[in-house]
Amino acid sequence: MSDSNALDRQRIAQITERIGETFDFARDVLTDPSILEEIPDGVEIELRTVSIHEQIYHIVAYRSENEPECWIARTTGRTNLGKVRDRHFWVSIRLRSGVSAEAAMDSVESALRAAEESDQVSHRIA
Repeated sequence: MSDSNALDRQRIAQITERIGETFDFARDVLTDPSILEEIPDGVEIELRTVSIHEQIYHIVAYRSENEPECWIARTTGRTNLGKVRDRHFWVSIRLRSGVSAEAAMDSVESALRAAEESDQVSHRIA
């Protein structure tokens, strides 16, 4: 007899990943509280962690307060494999007309990958 409420390994891994992303976001906000100045109160956020070469980037997406059809995604922090956080680096992208949080985060990830390939990651991309 199987338990319909049992979680499979894939679902457990997904939950664990999301909890980790939430803690990364909280650490990034504690390091740089100005992140919360950009994100409107009460909005739903989506989080993503991206590994590019030897860097781990944390990305948050949220809807614009003034333009609800507009998604904004930005990095909240960067960690290298030596576990050193960099709070002075960020990429921010604003997408309009009904795109999803995933599309906004995909755009930030693409910008990060392009910057990494051109060795420009240390520069601000806007």
